[in-house]
Amino acid sequence: MAVDKTNDHALDEYLKVSSLDDRLFGVSEQVIKNTEDYISVKLSKIEGYYLYQYLVSSRIDGFVPNTVAEHSKVQVVTNDLISAVESLTNKHFHNSDLVNRLSEHIRPMLNRLDNHININNNLLDQIKIEYSAMFQAVKRAIKQLASKYNLSEVDDNEIGFLTLYFASELEKHKKHIDTLIMCTTGIGTSELLKSKIIANFSNLNIVDVISTASLDEALRRYPQIQLVISTVRPLHAVSVPVVVVSAMLNMEDRKKLNEEVKHLQ
Repeated sequence: MAVDKTNDHALDEYLKVSSLDDRLFGVSEQVIKNTEDYISVKLSKIEGYYLYQYLVSSRIDGFVPNTVAEHSKVQVVTNDLISAVESLTNKHFHNSDLVNRLSEHIRPMLNRLDNHININNNLLDQIKIEYSAMFQAVKRAIKQLASKYNLSEVDDNEIGFLTLYFASELEKHKKHIDTLIMCTTGIGTSELLKSKIIANFSNLNIVDVISTASLDEALRRYPQIQLVISTVRPLHAVSVPVVVVSAMLNMEDRKKLNEEVKHLQ
């Protein structure tokens, strides 16, 4: 329903049929009244509604859902979203910590949707690049939920914020891959390569830096090794994947290494 911002009667009619949080709206009205008293100017009634929208769009600790039904909807939508993302990504996300954190976001989000309030996500472009697959999965999941629960359109800004919750879970449970770094001598360029790998691949656990001649001995000493990153090709085939890169670990090397890491995970 469109609200005529210049017509107090139209606003009153709108408020009668809107499911507003009475406490927050009462706070808004009181703040407006205090402001009027302070500046000795009568403000338009719509200003109270604008302030209410701002409070709703903020995550205000201490304000809990008004009704059991509202609380139930938050929990159902939260759990359904997690289940839908799990189905789309074939990964497990359900745990009490994620449910609690995500529901604390979804509660004000549902209020924002009910009141047609949009928020800005300054990280959106970065999220779309860094977590592209997860962003698309969350977007598809939200589309399913919007149809099921008759939600207003959820824009990319909201989806970006929701994506971060799932991306955080992936980062926390990312599998660490035990790795050897190998160069001709095992020193110098290998240490440079090690520092670059640590800076770019947090899920690689560098177990040792070795020379080409000591590869077989190292694999016997460290049977848990899953990957060898080397600046030279090994003299013979070995039982674990070997990715050959330059000591400078250029963009092409990172792409190649990233593909192998994804495969191992």
